[in-house]
Amino acid sequence: MTTIEDVALTHPDVSQAREFRLGAETAVAVVPAVFSSAVEIRNHVWEQLGDGDPVLVALVDEIPGDPAALASIVAGLDGTQVSRYTEPDGGLEVALRDIMAETVPASRIGVLDDFIDLGGDSLSAVQLSTLIQERLGVSLRLETVFEASTVRGLATAVRTEAEVAGVVLPGAVPSGTARAGRR
Repeated sequence: MTTIEDVALTHPDVSQAREFRLGAETAVAVVPAVFSSAVEIRNHVWEQLGDGDPVLVALVDEIPGDPAALASIVAGLDGTQVSRYTEPDGGLEVALRDIMAETVPASRIGVLDDFIDLGGDSLSAVQLSTLIQERLGVSLRLETVFEASTVRGLATAVRTEAEVAGVVLPGAVPSGTARAGRR
């Protein structure tokens, strides 16, 4: 049986990996061989094993033998070193997640995943801004897309801009606002 650890080690930027539990979450700690994104590694594992686990990927400098020591190290990491998948909360976040999925190569997007870590660049930022304008009626500057950087951040920016511009956002954006199957 292939483990999360085995699959993480197939990522070209991972030199070591260890699966562990962090509370109720399945997690994997990885030592990157070069700079890498925890989101990118998490998506790599999901593409190989299917969606679901691990919920959390942590980039660490070393992996101690003691699971409690590893959990302690991971608990002290900042947001740039940890990727924890978080589901959308409400129709606007779902719509923005689906729109973002059309502009980046990631197979599954959490609302706290960074746009750049998902493979976003200046061209995809233009596409994202254009799709938000077309589908939600709110115009966001490219700077705002990069500053907001996550689905949750974009939702805040869209709500703020909609209020300033007098745009009424739908209470629940219907499904099908973006291509199906790109989550």
